[in-house]
Amino acid sequence: NQPIRQRLQVVKVDAESGETITMDHAHFKIYDRQTQRFVIMEKPNTLEKTDIFVTNENGYFITPTTLEYGVDRYELREIKAPEGYVLPRIATVFSIDSPTDKIKIINFSNRQARANIRLFKYDRAQHVHKRTGIAGVTFDLYRTYKGVTEKVGTYTTNAAGVLTVEKLPIGDYAFHEMRMPEGYKRLEKPVNFRIMVPDDGKVIVLDAENERQPIELQTTATVGDNEKVFNPIDEIPVKDEISFTHLIPGKEYVFKAQIIETGHPDRVIKTLESRFTPDTMNGTHTIETTLTPDQVRGKSITWLETLVDGEDESYVWAEHHDPNDESQTVRITDPNVGTQATDVTGKFQAFDPLEKVTQYTLCSS
Repeated sequence: NQPIRQRLQVVKVDAESGETITMDHAHFKIYDRQTQRFVIMEKPNTLEKTDIFVTNENGYFITPTTLEYGVDRYELREIKAPEGYVLPRIATVFSIDSPTDKIKIINFSNRQARANIRLFKYDRAQHVHKRTGIAGVTFDLYRTYKGVTEKVGTYTTNAAGVLTVEKLPIGDYAFHEMRMPEGYKRLEKPVNFRIMVPDDGKVIVLDAENERQPIELQTTATVGDNEKVFNPIDEIPVKDEISFTHLIPGKEYVFKAQIIETGHPDRVIKTLESRFTPDTMNGTHTIETTLTPDQVRGKSITWLETLVDGEDESYVWAEHHDPNDESQTVRITDPNVGTQATDVTGKFQAFDPLEKVTQYTLCSS
């Protein structure tokens, strides 16, 4: 009887698809448990010897010579996996024990390295000292691998501002922002990341901030019954109607206003503060107060406004500080009236109090 001997054929297959992996040669060693040494054979078509066996372009290798008989005698150890695949941690134990099969065939599977992605989309406008997630931001994800770029899919952030993509293989990726909620600026640059074999099984955490569209303020100051000029007698009612854009509904803001002499921001007549919480992104807010005639008689007055954060009033969102802005200005007249007596020629005269005065002229000053 001839001793049992077999050659070994190892075929590399993808663990998920079962298909043969033909790219990027895999490297193996064969460990003989009996001799406690690695198997050494001659390289095909050479006089060199080696203990490393490499799969060919078809995804397999066959040992040039046979292995001796032995049940569970050998270990097949992969020392280099194809690009993008994970090395197995455990060797494959096999036997040479068939009296009929000349070749022992092992389908050796590898799984692709894969990682999960967690992208957090946030702003610092809802709360200036912390990051708050933005829901409803949509991204297209693209993968580039070996010079080929393909779209992976479209993803949208949840109520917490988070989107997740699971089990992505190695490659270079880019999230392109496609749609965002109203009031935010769109990201100009993609969110790029790379997955490599050492990232297998990990969660790669990304974040990206969206800035709000700039807040714009337009104001109209009036006095009395929505007038621009007022003749004071008693208290003077003044108001400032402020139009705003791109505020966050439900967030508290504070308008800090000053009434100054027109053209003189250092001459402050009155300071006011008005807290409010808008219901809509774009709208109006009105500040009303009263002044006394002694404060503003004969003057033009102008409103200056600063919009600050309701949680941190040191944080300024917008300003409207033109001390000469006509739309922010009203004029208060000086209604002092005097009398002067003249004769019929219009000239001042000395009059006898017992004689008749022929004409009076009323003059305003």
